[in-house]
Amino acid sequence: MAFRCWIVARPLSDAVIVGAAGIRCEDGSRFCRHERVFEVALTPALSGSLSDSAARRLSRGEREPEGARVVDIFDQAAERCEADTALAIARQLAQPALGVGEQRLNPDTGEVLCFECWEEIPVERLIAVPGANLCVSCLTVLEQQRRARRV
Repeated sequence: MAFRCWIVARPLSDAVIVGAAGIRCEDGSRFCRHERVFEVALTPALSGSLSDSAARRLSRGEREPEGARVVDIFDQAAERCEADTALAIARQLAQPALGVGEQRLNPDTGEVLCFECWEEIPVERLIAVPGANLCVSCLTVLEQQRRARRV
């Protein structure tokens, strides 16, 4: 269920949420010409933890009871964005590193071979990235393919 409300953004002060009953300033007067008004649909996704009764009060332009948490939907949107970013970072960190893991060894020489091209992986790469199982050229190709899939 979505409720309609407006956000009055005043220069030098906090935004005020007012409802469909009319756009009013905190002192009860109509909003001034220098204020910008944004109409916002107060949906459950935006209102987050707002109870239905709190959302109805906001949509009617009523104030929160004394001591109640003041809800700013812009702050809530920023918090949601931060949470989504943190989740994306956590998912990316949970993925195994590309080109690192089980290694393929040449049975004759004991050298580490690339999983893609079967060429020997240089010692310098193995020192830089212990556990590397792809040579630099094959790793570059796979990274480019991954980027192309994301776009």
